This record gives sequence, C-alpha cells and structure tokens, in this order.
Amino acid sequence: MIDRGVTYPGTAAEGLLMNLRVVNAVFEDPGLADFDPDANTGHFISKIPAYVASGIRAFTVNLQGGFPGYEGARNSAFDADGSLRQSYMDRVRRVADAASRNRALLILGCFYQRQDQCLRMRRRSNQACSTSQPGSSAADIPTS
Repeated sequence: MIDRGVTYPGTAAEGLLMNLRVVNAVFEDPGLADFDPDANTGHFISKIPAYVASGIRAFTVNLQGGFPGYEGARNSAFDADGSLRQSYMDRVRRVADAASRNRALLILGCFYQRQDQCLRMRRRSNQACSTSQPGSSAADIPTS
C-alpha cells in the first residue's frame, strides 16, 4: 500500500511494488576527478517523474552503491569508523525527497559486498547499522 491505497488496483500487478534498482544514483568515487556525484544524483532525480508516470512506485538506493563497471571504486556513505558522511547522506535525502514529492517510496540498502573493506572491523559494521537506522541523527531522512 502507498498512501493507504493498494498499488495498481484492478491490474495483474495489484498489491505489488514495482521498483527500480538505482543503487548508483548517489554514487561517488573520490578517485574519479572528472565525476560530479551531485550532478549524477540530479540527473536521476530529473527522471523520477517519468519513471513514476510509467508505473514505478519505489526506488532502491544503497549507502555503498553497486558495481559501477570497474574494479577498485571507493563508494561508501560510511567512514571507516562506521559513521555516516554528510555529503553522501545529503544526496540520499535529495532522492528521498524527490521520490516523496512524486508519491513514490525509497528502499534504502546499507551494505554492498565490494565495499565492505571501507569499515575497519566487524564492530564498525554494527556501528554503521546503528547509525543508518531511521531516527538516528545522521540518517533520519525526512520526506516532504
């Protein structure tokens, strides 16, 4: 349900949630000097109305992105100690707000297998889980 209504009423997809995995919509890699993560996020946000008009009702992003097509990318919302980086979370918030304005949902993943080395040790993963929960000061992502 979205807005207290069943999704896609009267269709074969009734009650389902059609979503788009766009884990790299908030991507960054400090090793890419010519890549602008804010412009990348802005480009995705500009397409949200068209996706929603086509029936997409949710977008999946990830705090550690996904495979960008090359090995060695450094893409993580987490610092080595498990705390969240504000610049990354600002892009996540922009996507969440844009999705909300278009009556769509955000599905937020925390970890990606190719980025686990960015956290110093296992207990830092636990810290990262704690700080990425809604209601924590760094990860509370209000929607408009």
